[in-house]
Amino acid sequence: MHEEEQSRASDEIRKRQQMLKHYLGLTEKGIHTDIDQYQGALSRAFTNDMINPSLLPRRHLQMTPELLSTETAYDKWKTTSKSCVLLLCGTTPPEVLMNRSTHSWLSAGAVFVAKSLLIDGQTVAFYSCHPEDHSEEVGIKDIIANLIAQILSHHPDSLKSTSSDFELLLAKMKTEERIATAVQPLKEVLRSQEKNSVIHIVLDRFDRCNNEKRIEIIRALLEAMEEAVCVVKILITIDPMFWPLEDWKYDKRKLLDMQDESNGCMLSRMDWDQPRDPSKW
Repeated sequence: MHEEEQSRASDEIRKRQQMLKHYLGLTEKGIHTDIDQYQGALSRAFTNDMINPSLLPRRHLQMTPELLSTETAYDKWKTTSKSCVLLLCGTTPPEVLMNRSTHSWLSAGAVFVAKSLLIDGQTVAFYSCHPEDHSEEVGIKDIIANLIAQILSHHPDSLKSTSSDFELLLAKMKTEERIATAVQPLKEVLRSQEKNSVIHIVLDRFDRCNNEKRIEIIRALLEAMEEAVCVVKILITIDPMFWPLEDWKYDKRKLLDMQDESNGCMLSRMDWDQPRDPSKW
């Protein structure tokens, strides 16, 4: 009898997963969530001295796990046992990129974090808003849908803990444009996790989200993190070069104010522009 109950429960979870994909309109794996494919695109984007020797006098440091580990804000985010958001923001000099690429040097850091966590058996939901050169901007609904699907793929049993309104929340997310409506299903998923679990969300190149209210989206993600029953760690990378300049000057201040009000739940490294290699001057 016990095995029959388990079988029925598993069937119910599979049905709900199929329903979930139907509501979210997702394929098995898209370019925005394929970490290995994205890592390959990044490696092709940055100059190689053997390929482009004319750039030898203008070498810059590349993002590496070692360089990332030297950043104080990242170290605090990585080691804290509490929920926390980390913003990494910085520009990439055009001369270090191949073929007018539009990738960011910080994206390699996002990939390193996601892959290392997955290797360690951690729960990671990864989404790149700019997986290919000159990719079109993406919407908040697509971002949230993919994050939900990845979290539930790691923890399918948590579907049983979602409220009876979960399907309704998904349906509203598809038809309404409000940010709060789009983020509500993610809040529900995070509330359904076990208290001792840790969920990592890596959101790369958020500057390529097409919603003008990007700050409000970050605020909504912060709220989702705070309302979760589990520990939620969110890493967001931003390239200000692709954030409307006048908006960035104002929005950067708003982000810093949000950080001051977060009681330590939000960290940042602003203006982490790709530096010159001091040994190559």
